[in-house]
Amino acid sequence: MDVALRKFQTYFRMPGEAQKIERLMEVFGQRYCQCDRDAVTGFRSPDTVFVLAFAIIMLNTDLHTPNLKPERRMKLEDFVKNLRGEICIICEICLISWIFKTFLTV
Repeated sequence: MDVALRKFQTYFRMPGEAQKIERLMEVFGQRYCQCDRDAVTGFRSPDTVFVLAFAIIMLNTDLHTPNLKPERRMKLEDFVKNLRGEICIICEICLISWIFKTFLTV
């Protein structure tokens, strides 16, 4: 899903307003579910794609905002806590940790 989200973002600059980002992530989530039904079968609901996409955008913003103090940056534990219960139970922690580490190194 992170690859699809990156591709989605190559077509425009993400707005700064949370409501606009939320709407874009809703559209992304709907389209992602239509295009990759196999990938979303492990999620609890189609809304999980929206929640995860929005969380990834917020994580990316948090990790790469230069004027944010290091002690205020989101940590893996915070990201896991924010998404717990949204991803399938079996792969929950592993998937969330992988996403966090992927965006930490970008």
